[in-house]
Amino acid sequence: AEATGHVILVQGDDVLRGEEMKIDLDTSLGIVIRGTLFLKKQNYYLRGEEIERVGEETYRILGGSFTTCNADWPAWRFTGKEILVTIDDYANIEGATFQVKNVPVFYSPYLVLPVKTQRQSGFLFPQVGFSNTEGFIFNNSFFWAIHKHMDATFYLDLASKKGIGEGLEYRWARKKDAEVNSYAYHVRESSTYREKYTEVLDRKPDRWGVDATIHESWGDNLLMKSRLLGFSDRQYFKDYGRTYEERAWEQAYSYVSLAKNWERYSLFGEARYTTDLRTDTNTTVQNLPLINFTGMQQQLNKSANFPLYGGLTSSYGYYWREEGTTGHRADLYPVLSMPLKWANYLEVTPQIGGRETYYQYQDGSRDTYSRQLWDFSLNTATNLYRIFDTGWESVPKLKHWIRPEITYAYLPEVNQQAVPDYDSPVAKVNTLTYAVTQRLTGKMVDQAGDSTYHEYAYLKVSQVYDIFEARRKLDPGSAPR
Repeated sequence: AEATGHVILVQGDDVLRGEEMKIDLDTSLGIVIRGTLFLKKQNYYLRGEEIERVGEETYRILGGSFTTCNADWPAWRFTGKEILVTIDDYANIEGATFQVKNVPVFYSPYLVLPVKTQRQSGFLFPQVGFSNTEGFIFNNSFFWAIHKHMDATFYLDLASKKGIGEGLEYRWARKKDAEVNSYAYHVRESSTYREKYTEVLDRKPDRWGVDATIHESWGDNLLMKSRLLGFSDRQYFKDYGRTYEERAWEQAYSYVSLAKNWERYSLFGEARYTTDLRTDTNTTVQNLPLINFTGMQQQLNKSANFPLYGGLTSSYGYYWREEGTTGHRADLYPVLSMPLKWANYLEVTPQIGGRETYYQYQDGSRDTYSRQLWDFSLNTATNLYRIFDTGWESVPKLKHWIRPEITYAYLPEVNQQAVPDYDSPVAKVNTLTYAVTQRLTGKMVDQAGDSTYHEYAYLKVSQVYDIFEARRKLDPGSAPR
């Protein structure tokens, strides 16, 4: 078959466009002039002055390019005088140029690139460099595609002045909502490197770290997360952390947490061990464990049609450390509120809460202490809104909300000198907050005609006036209000 003009050939999900085309309909081998070929399965775009299919999965491109970027103005692409591409194999490019937004950033007279669509075992591109402190650097790694849901990476890092590092990373997606990731690394630093370029603290010649995470969920309401860290010294992450965040850590955490959610209640438990990376100290507080139980506010007597709502926040924790005060803390904080409305114009919600905190602690001798607090707030607000018809089929309506509100909050000052130092005193409150909130929500309609609502924008601007601070007595030398 031969065609000229605005030629389009569709085979399954693949689309070939061009000015001229000649194709054997039995073998699907052929040639297109000034054309574009889109391969749906691989998401490849091949463009060129001449594109010839010379095999079942092999294409020869003259004066063309290939990319996986969907845009007409691709974010990146490889161009060449002649390109031979074999899908799920390699691309051989003569006169290769790598372009970002059509700007050349790299050139090679000949280049071979993998164009795999499936993960393949093999060596990854090495990192080569030179450093005054580490010497000649050659970091090599091998990727092992063990299974569709499992893989591993082996690392071998060579530095002529510093030493040899070995690492292993293992990943396993056991099911959709369950995954295991582990990473281990070891390096033995040379004595000359340690003398010149390392801080002492608690370092030893053998530097190592282990990082294992496990995430698993059972349905939508039960979730387990854990991260276990082990390392040779407090400077390990600063020198060998894999991310900027890890290299800037001041503390390292190992934890195991479990969360269970119901419609109006949630239970969260966690055991967390913390290591202070800044100093060699035994006074860091450990949570072994910490348990929180929360109940969302809900109407207490629905049958009476009386707007009285109740909620609950409670927690228990055991705080331990090698040196310093250790002990238990139990906290119970119920609240009552009464949302009132007048003619759908004005909302007034008073709320009162009582808080009881019990401590049993030990610092040489065992002692107990209980703290009682109460707080009150009053919120006054109104809602102004307008609904706009967009004329769009998928989002036919948009709703713009404006909510001005004023909130008064009060928590009296209470003597808390006996609170153990593993907990923080609760600050007194006497504030007036005025705010304006704006929201933009859309009503979306799917093909079946069912409606859902989505919030596109949320903006809240507020200002707090602190009455206690405004009345604070100013003594000579005290800070201004």
